[in-house]
Amino acid sequence: LYLDEDDHDGVGFSVCVGDCDDGDAGLTPLDEDGDGQSSCDGDCDDLDATVGGGQEEICDLVDNDCNGEVDEGFDLDLDGLTSCDGDCDDDAPDTYEGASEVHDGRDNDCDGLVDEGVMPAGSLIVSEVMKDPHAVDETAGEWFELFNASAVDVNLRGVTFTDFGSNLFEVGTDVWLVPGEYAMLAREGDPTINGGLYPDVVTDHTYLDNNADEIIVTFGGVEIDRIEYQDPDWPDEPGQAMSLLPSAHDGAANDDPASWCGAIDSYGDGDLGSPGLPNPAACP
Repeated sequence: LYLDEDDHDGVGFSVCVGDCDDGDAGLTPLDEDGDGQSSCDGDCDDLDATVGGGQEEICDLVDNDCNGEVDEGFDLDLDGLTSCDGDCDDDAPDTYEGASEVHDGRDNDCDGLVDEGVMPAGSLIVSEVMKDPHAVDETAGEWFELFNASAVDVNLRGVTFTDFGSNLFEVGTDVWLVPGEYAMLAREGDPTINGGLYPDVVTDHTYLDNNADEIIVTFGGVEIDRIEYQDPDWPDEPGQAMSLLPSAHDGAANDDPASWCGAIDSYGDGDLGSPGLPNPAACP
């Protein structure tokens, strides 16, 4: 027989004053977190007021409702992870921390980068080049154009442009292109001095030689596209952009100077080209 004042589990209460199990020190009638429940009536963590029998489950890596499951109902894509523990897109089962990055316009591995290192060659191609503007000074009016030749949205952030010389520029902002869309990259961003251009990306001091030069496009260490132009094989008229035929919009065909024509449409201050827009379907 136990005396009324006996406290066998050492928690300060005996069965006579509310201890629901005087053989288990983890069960007491005391509500330590002030949530209206004690461990004796269903609170599985009496040091956390968000936890208790019947509480609403929230996304916090804790069993809030004390049913033995953690964050149940928050794994919407059933990939075994929730937004609480590393799934940055719970609508996509192939997107979570540690997943393999694939070329799909999404951050599959949840590291804050999109398609890093996996954009295949030919996804982006150079489709138009203004190397020798006439209406404005060359230091302000040079530009070139990219075309998204892939089947998915492409982000230009991290895409790098080089030549065989000293040119080096990397896109540092998000610039998204849907399939079949163009982006125009200009040396100068001010339309009042660049010939009336409104570029998607300003390439700072990247210089295009009038006679011979290269535009090499890389991403994640992979070469995506390049052109190497030189006179007299390529179009070479001051104030006229080199324009890639739409039938040659792929990474192999745009290597051939026969796929390029002198532009015929006027823009801005009067130079010829179609910056950021589809090119004419045939050479004049």
